Amino acid sequence: MKNTLLSAAIIAALGFSVTLHANQQEQETTTGTTNNPTTGNTIDNDVNNADRNRMDRDRQDRNQDNTLNETDRDMNREDSRPANALTTNETNRNLERYNMDDNAIEAEEFVETAAAKGIAEVETARMALDEGSPALHGFANKMIEDHSAANDELRAIAQAEGLEVADDPTLMDRAKAMILSVRSGESFDEAYINNQIEAHEETIELFERGARSDHPEVRTFAQNKLPVLQEHLRMANDLKAQHMTR
Repeated sequence: MKNTLLSAAIIAALGFSVTLHANQQEQETTTGTTNNPTTGNTIDNDVNNADRNRMDRDRQDRNQDNTLNETDRDMNREDSRPANALTTNETNRNLERYNMDDNAIEAEEFVETAAAKGIAEVETARMALDEGSPALHGFANKMIEDHSAANDELRAIAQAEGLEVADDPTLMDRAKAMILSVRSGESFDEAYINNQIEAHEETIELFERGARSDHPEVRTFAQNKLPVLQEHLRMANDLKAQHMTR
């Protein structure tokens, strides 16, 4: 009887152990790895890394937006400046270039050279009236009138400002080298027209230098006469075009 009871107790104990083990396996299967501490930490770290990456991207986007906004503001400030406005630095650079121009000319040298060229223009124009065709006469008379008046102004400036310039005979000697000489086989009209184009190009260059003179009266005179000389050059070129079509 005792043996029978003992056997029953052993069997009952074994059955409970099997049942308990089965229940543990079922619980582990159901919960998976969620109760694994290591797995849980890995998931948390992944989530935290994803959050940090997202925050970094958001910060980069904000920085880029700020940069774009700053660029837009700079462009708007630039656009708001008048088209003809110069910054202080640009104005200073322009003034430096103007003041550093070494192509200006001394007042006395300008007056002497301009006067000699004026005399040559008048004498050559008188030749055109004597030897040229009627097509040249209107232009020649214009040269006599304008250059005679300009020389009178130059003489008055030299006297008023006390400029030391050559006397009339010396100026005439300088002018002779500039007076037209007709080459053999060349018509007078052609020679005169070509002479006037070349002479006025050189005179315009001289007056451009005079317009940068540090002498105020000489500078004003040169600036005022430049448009007249440019008109003379245009007229000479028109004469050449007409002469070529004849």
